[in-house]
Amino acid sequence: MRVIVPSKFKFMSHPYRIKTDEMALMSAGTTALVKHLYQEVLVTKHLPNSERTQALFHELNHIIERHLQVKIDDVDTDRIAEGWALFFEILGIELDWSDVDRSREG
Repeated sequence: MRVIVPSKFKFMSHPYRIKTDEMALMSAGTTALVKHLYQEVLVTKHLPNSERTQALFHELNHIIERHLQVKIDDVDTDRIAEGWALFFEILGIELDWSDVDRSREG
């Protein structure tokens, strides 16, 4: 089953956009990041779908960490993200990035 990743979502009262910004990601030397000040989640298009899914879950963990004021180190953030990605795979859920990829980059 394919589930569309929305280009916009809300966590609690905080609206975020999911988008690609390859220049910002290259500048930061990463494939994904959260820009809390701009309420953006950036994820590169240049990853296999399984890695892109894990990267999104990783960044969503950082949003949870920020707004719920919990501390999770980056190793555990990766483990949690990988666990969710594996759970989705077991359930037969594949993320469809078409909405994000169609939205304006940058």
